[in-house]
Amino acid sequence: MSIPEVGLLVETDSSWGRNVVRGVASYAEKFGPWNLLLEPVGPLRSHTVPENWRVDGVIARVSSPLVLKQVLSLGAPVVDVEDNFVDEPAVDSVMTDPRERAELAFSHFRAKGFESLAYYAPPSRNYSRRRGRAFAEVVKKNGLTCHHYRPGYRAGRQISQEEHRSRVSRWLSLLPMPVAILAVNAKRGKELVEICTLAGYQVPDQVAVLASDTDELSCEVCSPPLSSISVGSVRIGHEAAAQLDRRMRGESPLGEPI
Repeated sequence: MSIPEVGLLVETDSSWGRNVVRGVASYAEKFGPWNLLLEPVGPLRSHTVPENWRVDGVIARVSSPLVLKQVLSLGAPVVDVEDNFVDEPAVDSVMTDPRERAELAFSHFRAKGFESLAYYAPPSRNYSRRRGRAFAEVVKKNGLTCHHYRPGYRAGRQISQEEHRSRVSRWLSLLPMPVAILAVNAKRGKELVEICTLAGYQVPDQVAVLASDTDELSCEVCSPPLSSISVGSVRIGHEAAAQLDRRMRGESPLGEPI
């Protein structure tokens, strides 16, 4: 019996992505063997599928319609570890429960005494709006208002760093202080703390920032250090590998996310 060739299209420039890969590798070690074809992606790497891939299955962070089209064109089972395309019937999704994440963030902020809450996610194709909607719903359910960063342009538009900082600073000036802000990820959280500092806001007394997932390096080099929600990325990788194994053995897509 031949060893399955499994393609991994997950960024390795963050601890989240590396831990997903570790989870996949752990499953393959226990239940394989698999030949893992790791194609790192990140800011300096392409998010497209390598032309020479001949795989029996794919685990990917599907971040755009182009990547979705490319992984489906391979003719192999696909398991997505992001939440951008959970309604795609041909693709299984293994993801963090957005409602649970939102509840954790809200409980953390309320325990610190904050009543003014906001969500920060500049337009990007690298994450969905699902987690922002979930946080807003939890905040509303508890009788409070969630302020969203809405700069007025679509994902994909390039603006200068200076203009971006100016837009965020204007948004901050309109928020009722003190405010607690959930950032879509650690990279954006660190960015927001830096903008707050440059604009003269005291972090975390005036503006408290929480990242909705963890990247240890980004959190540690942030000043002050950035708090984050520790999502189960190793488990996501392990569960994605288990579902891909079932798909490669002939089972049908689940039809709903894990």
